[in-house]
Amino acid sequence: MPTIDSYAGDRLAKNNGMSTQLEMTCTTSFAALPDVLTPSDLIAFLPIGRNAVYEALKRQAIKNIRIGQRFLITKAALREFLGGQVE
Repeated sequence: MPTIDSYAGDRLAKNNGMSTQLEMTCTTSFAALPDVLTPSDLIAFLPIGRNAVYEALKRQAIKNIRIGQRFLITKAALREFLGGQVE
């Protein structure tokens, strides 16, 4: 049975244009996240789905700024949302 890593490797081989997205979904360290995050970063890092992330952003449960239709989230805002309990 293929492992998740081999599956991701197969997907990378088939979809060279998607390599950055697949690499981003492997982010497990808070320290490795950029200082300014996008919803895609949150989706990759948090164990919640896309709709839940956007709902939390719209309700300001995760503090953010909105520039046009883009949401931008600071790393400090994510730390606050997680209750300060991050590695």
